[in-house]
Amino acid sequence: MAMPLEGLRVLDFSIYIGGAAATMNLGDFGAEVIKVEPPEGDLVRGINTNEFLGNNSRAFMALNRNKKSMVLDLTKPQGKAIALTLAQSADIVVEDFMPGKIDELGLGYDVINAMNPRVIYLSLPPFGSKGPYKDTPGYPLLIDALVGAFKPLEEGEPLRGIGWLIGHLGAGPLAAIGVGQALLWREKTGEGQKLEVPILGAAYAIAQGFVVRIEKQPFSPTMQLSTLWTYSYYKTKDGKVCPSIFNERHWERYCKALGVEELLIEDFNSQPKRIMRSGDLRSILALRHMEMTTKEQIALFDEAGVPVRECNEWYELFDHPHVRAAELITKVDHPVFGETEILGLPLRLSETPGSIRTPAPTLGQHTEEVLSSLGYTKAQIGELRA
Repeated sequence: MAMPLEGLRVLDFSIYIGGAAATMNLGDFGAEVIKVEPPEGDLVRGINTNEFLGNNSRAFMALNRNKKSMVLDLTKPQGKAIALTLAQSADIVVEDFMPGKIDELGLGYDVINAMNPRVIYLSLPPFGSKGPYKDTPGYPLLIDALVGAFKPLEEGEPLRGIGWLIGHLGAGPLAAIGVGQALLWREKTGEGQKLEVPILGAAYAIAQGFVVRIEKQPFSPTMQLSTLWTYSYYKTKDGKVCPSIFNERHWERYCKALGVEELLIEDFNSQPKRIMRSGDLRSILALRHMEMTTKEQIALFDEAGVPVRECNEWYELFDHPHVRAAELITKVDHPVFGETEILGLPLRLSETPGSIRTPAPTLGQHTEEVLSSLGYTKAQIGELRA
């Protein structure tokens, strides 16, 4: 089947997670993604790596499928010249440097747009291109801190970063949506444009999407208690379970199934009341949850009509029966590690589905292929590498 982005070329200068996630979304649906890396590789290659993985970290393998890797030193005239040649035929250019850095390299929007007016130029500055924090490095911990994504893992525990890279990973789909809109505009007008998706903005949109400030009702600490009550887990005999109690019908069924009917009193007969006394409630409920296994509780709550599921660690998804049945995992043949399992495509189109065609590339795996497509001979490529 044909894919919707077939025939489009993406020139990817990105070096971190947000850019990698954005171009992965484009590559999954047919775009040719040429990932330009510095001689040492991009920053994602070194995330939580070890001696076995080398510069092929799990993070890099997860975010860089369906891409070609070529090595160019953009600080040198030859590297910049090759990059500009590629930009002339690119439909989409992507960068996620600190504001101003790509312009210093001579590869900013104004330069590329002047030679290629149809180009769609995507920038993912960590904290945006304006404001007092614009020059702050976009490390995930700093993004989490600024958007208030520090939560206690359990009531009474110290605050911790949630560790899910919400801004960086969330920026990928947002950027892909923006590119899609820009492509439609180009189809109508023939004009390209520049897009900006700040990592911080993506984090706010995802982590705090329900936050609205109303002048007549100031914020209070009790508003955060609702997160502890409705988004939390309980330890069981052999794991953790997450019952989701969002209305009075659930609360009544939950108490009866758990055998704590004594809590069905006026003190706890509404969500606001339960939030205000969540500490008292959790101390009672935690003891009861510890008396049964996770499997026993899921069966109990399922029968009672209480929304519930087990609380898994991320690595357990590969063997989870539902994840397998839903075809959320796929296998690729990595050039270094052989058969490797990665996440499949969560977005599925009936007539133009995407696909995972190639695993994440090794550093510079496609340098010769890309240069050859530009007319460089083997001798000239050898000279460039010398």
